[in-house]
Amino acid sequence: MSEQFSLTHRDARILGECYPPFADKIKLLLPICWEKKLPIHLTQGFRYFGEQDELYKAGKSNAKGGNSYHNFGLAVDFCFDSSPDSGIQDPYLEPFEGSFKAVADSAKELGLEPGFYWKSFIDKPHIQAKITIPIDDLKCTIIKGGIYAVYRLLNEKKGIL
Repeated sequence: MSEQFSLTHRDARILGECYPPFADKIKLLLPICWEKKLPIHLTQGFRYFGEQDELYKAGKSNAKGGNSYHNFGLAVDFCFDSSPDSGIQDPYLEPFEGSFKAVADSAKELGLEPGFYWKSFIDKPHIQAKITIPIDDLKCTIIKGGIYAVYRLLNEKKGIL
């Protein structure tokens, strides 16, 4: 396993679809994890409401479209990748199962909210921003004005912690 982190094209694409201040925190998190021999890469970021609804119907999410931070560019999912040659690994395969807590702890140190610590519907490979604006306000804003209106609202209200 390489100890040197390199942002992949996929990581960069996913971060490019996220709210920039949140993406900046994830850009800090990735190399920290690699330094701790936790080789993570991003698998998902922004999701449209319909994509979220499909995950909900399949039982892979407890949030319907418009009720997930993914719908606002404020959440990412990650997986472990043990080798640049082997491709992305199943996030629940050993030897990484015990490493989700270490990633979650690193995320918390950066002021992020890891799904690892949720009481219901524990979502180990999920990390999201901490925000001060109710999700219903974000939903109304994105419906009326699109994702950039959400970003303006977050900027104006200093809505991300």
